[in-house]
Amino acid sequence: MFDQNDNQSGANYSPFRRGAEDGVLFGVYLGALSVCMLAGLRVSVLEVLFLILAVGVPFYCFRRQRRSYVSAGGSLAVAPLWMQGIVMFFCGSIIMALVTMIYLQWVDPDYLAYLKAMVTESVALDPGAFAASGIKPADIDNLFAIITPAKFAVEMLWLSIFTGSILSLLTAVIVPLKRIPQKR
Repeated sequence: MFDQNDNQSGANYSPFRRGAEDGVLFGVYLGALSVCMLAGLRVSVLEVLFLILAVGVPFYCFRRQRRSYVSAGGSLAVAPLWMQGIVMFFCGSIIMALVTMIYLQWVDPDYLAYLKAMVTESVALDPGAFAASGIKPADIDNLFAIITPAKFAVEMLWLSIFTGSILSLLTAVIVPLKRIPQKR
């Protein structure tokens, strides 16, 4: 897909380019994660797949950053590795938001109504808990009246970028801790 000779040495390393390259495949991964999360309300097997995919996210992030660190001969600091992770999550999250939007708009257009019915049902099961929280049934109706597939997808985008930034920082700190195998 991309020229394998580009970006292999520390002198040519660009966290923006490497993050964008990694973000393309990662976007497909996040898109599958999103579909499993959304469809998991109706198909319980997808809930399990969602959990498995979610657990794999930090490992994917670590592997991409580690690949860059090793290919640069261990000369990268935490900051460029973190930036690579942020860009990877940014690019991947855009693809994920697009997949989420397509799913909510055309594949399962009744998803938000179904979600509202589930929330309303849970309120009916334990009205005391919601009364103690100050949430009224009218508040739920008002909230779901303003949620659209596009707004939902954008919220998912921001959530993914924000949490990905934090995760990328953690993995960027861990990556240099493991020694690089010496070439003989």
